[in-house]
Amino acid sequence: MQIRYLLLTALITTQLYPAAVHLKQAPAPVKKPAAAKQAVAAKKTRKCTVCNTIDDKDLDYKVMIKKYRPTEFKLTVHDKPVNQGEKHSTEINDGKLEVSYYAKFQNGRESSKKYTFKLNPKTTKLDINFNWKKDPRIMIDGNDATLEDVKDLV
Repeated sequence: MQIRYLLLTALITTQLYPAAVHLKQAPAPVKKPAAAKQAVAAKKTRKCTVCNTIDDKDLDYKVMIKKYRPTEFKLTVHDKPVNQGEKHSTEINDGKLEVSYYAKFQNGRESSKKYTFKLNPKTTKLDINFNWKKDPRIMIDGNDATLEDVKDLV
């Protein structure tokens, strides 16, 4: 009696659900160890030396016939300040470098922008320049970087 029941159940199952006969259990997903994830992240991160080569002449701007200079000027790389003539070692993630400036003028006006540059994979040293007349105002010497994004901060 039990054999008939089992055979009948098997027959009904194969007729009603033919795909169920051929189902195989999917293999369990393979998890990467934490060390492997850190190694992949380490490949995307690298060190780069950034030098602020902006001098006082670069900050001068002309109104009519008189030259002026901002009362305050700050340059930051990845939100860390880099003073004039300083070299700063920074971590580059995914080949992107964020450089921003802040300038305050005598009349109280402010100017501030953040630039995102895409760097060449082999770049290890960058010189940053500034010019009021050019766009983008922050420039990186050579063919080591291409401008990707500009945001107004003020």
